[in-house]
Amino acid sequence: MSQPHTLPETLPPALSQESLKPVPPPSDTQKEHVAQPTPLEQLEGQEAQQEQLEGQQEAQLEQLEGQQEAQLEQLEGQQEAQLEQLGVQLEGQQEAQLEGQQEAQLEQLEGQQEAQLEQLGGQQEAQLEQLEGQQEAQLEGHLEGQQEQQEGQQEAQQEAQLGVQSAQPALVPAPGEVQEPQQVQPLKGEVLPPTEQEQQEV
Repeated sequence: MSQPHTLPETLPPALSQESLKPVPPPSDTQKEHVAQPTPLEQLEGQEAQQEQLEGQQEAQLEQLEGQQEAQLEQLEGQQEAQLEQLGVQLEGQQEAQLEGQQEAQLEQLEGQQEAQLEQLGGQQEAQLEQLEGQQEAQLEGHLEGQQEQQEGQQEAQQEAQLGVQSAQPALVPAPGEVQEPQQVQPLKGEVLPPTEQEQQEV
């Protein structure tokens, strides 16, 4: 700083004889000049700050990765537990459904078997009734045929006997003789009724 120009002072006569002492320079009122860092120091400081920031970022990233891994593991555990629970529930539901379906199928099969058995029983009864009717008709027809045949044979035998009797001459007994009744020989397979004499003897 340049010193201000001052006018010379006139000293009193008493002081004029004293030698003038040198006046000290005025004190510097300005602040002391602060030394600024060089560009190299600034770069080094910036690099240190960057390294510090990178270290903080890496630590934060590691912390985040650890948290994410822990969360993922927790989620995986929850999912596995849920899947196991769902699997157990599904197995129970499937078993219940299968049991219900099997029971329904068994009931349906039993109903079908019962219906088939009833149908077969009805068919068998109808067949038996039909056979019985056929047998009865056959027996009746056979018996009627036999009776008609026997009646025809009897009629033929009677007609033959009548023809033989009419062909024989009638014997006239002499006076005083009693004519004995002639016994008619029965034809084969024919039974004649007993005479009055035979009935009395019996």
